[in-house]
Amino acid sequence: MGLIANVFMVAVIVIIVLVAISYLHGGSHQQLTESQAVAEVQNFIISSFPNSAVNVTTNVTPSASHPANWTIQAQAIINGTKPCPSDFVYTFEVPAFSLVNRTQNVLASNCHVDESTIGSAPIAIAWTYADNEPQIPQLHAFVSSYSYPNVTVSADRLSNYSVNGRNFTDVWLVTYSARLSNHTVSVLLYQANGTEAYIFNTTT
Repeated sequence: MGLIANVFMVAVIVIIVLVAISYLHGGSHQQLTESQAVAEVQNFIISSFPNSAVNVTTNVTPSASHPANWTIQAQAIINGTKPCPSDFVYTFEVPAFSLVNRTQNVLASNCHVDESTIGSAPIAIAWTYADNEPQIPQLHAFVSSYSYPNVTVSADRLSNYSVNGRNFTDVWLVTYSARLSNHTVSVLLYQANGTEAYIFNTTT
């Protein structure tokens, strides 16, 4: 009886271990709702850029290659109102590949623009200050005067804009301001190729 009891105990232990392994394995790839998957991706991206202002937008579809998973394309804009914003596009398969992004497209980073046309506000802003684009002395002088952390930049795409008696079409209006400044510096960029169209100051 002792041998049978021992065999039984060993069998029970083996079953418990197998169940535990199965549970742990299944838990690491548990099904997630769409909102849970998006929240995981957003939290992961935001935590990847500590001490930065991060804005994440997502596009979610059911995974074509992994059933019960989500394909999430996430655009992350880091410090979007500073002279050198970063703009990344990631693709995730969740939870099949946990939070390892499968592809990444760098649109702008570290004052360098990798886009040939201006398709969004962060790209327009980066274009005005990027090290691989023609420098705009007035903007660099403004940032130097008030220091980079104190400067805020905005960008708006406009189909028509008039300034000082001149009319412009299909341009980005990029405006630099600072809390301690009594004026702003604005530049108009043509949408198609980012060419500087006009630059002007406005008293605040």
